[in-house]
Amino acid sequence: MPHRLSWLSLLPLPLLLWGMPGLATELEQTLVERRHSEVFLEVAQPLPIIDGNKTLSGQTQQNNDSASSRQAEANRLLQEGIDKYNRNDWQAALTPWKQASEIYQAIGDRAGVSQILNNIGSVYQLLGNFPEALAQYEASLAIKHEIGDWAGEAKTLVNLGTVNVNLNM
Repeated sequence: MPHRLSWLSLLPLPLLLWGMPGLATELEQTLVERRHSEVFLEVAQPLPIIDGNKTLSGQTQQNNDSASSRQAEANRLLQEGIDKYNRNDWQAALTPWKQASEIYQAIGDRAGVSQILNNIGSVYQLLGNFPEALAQYEASLAIKHEIGDWAGEAKTLVNLGTVNVNLNM
């Protein structure tokens, strides 16, 4: 099958034109090594710090503690999945990510859900299940758009683009 020219293969060209051949060569080598399988993962955001000077009623404090502990557990599961993903154990990354997604949904953390959907999409993409990757990315993109996460939208759009490149190869 002949190699199709993609926009990724054109990235080093401006660097050559700007007189940066070393950087162009390094970028080109990185792109060759990753071969369109590069996807953007998203990492957990730190928990907000509660001002210790403010006192909360007993029930509110309990609810806050419960939500904080559930948020912390979801973030831990998210990181566990990232660690497995980074060890190329992609299939194993799905389990903690799906568990984290359930927690994020239960506590109403739409940003967390969109992060997980993006990451799950990246696993399906790497496993070659492009239709499922598209579904996960599209769901993530919709949430990111609703909550105004423009940087996250950009990452997910890049991921959607790489899936479409793979589908058209």
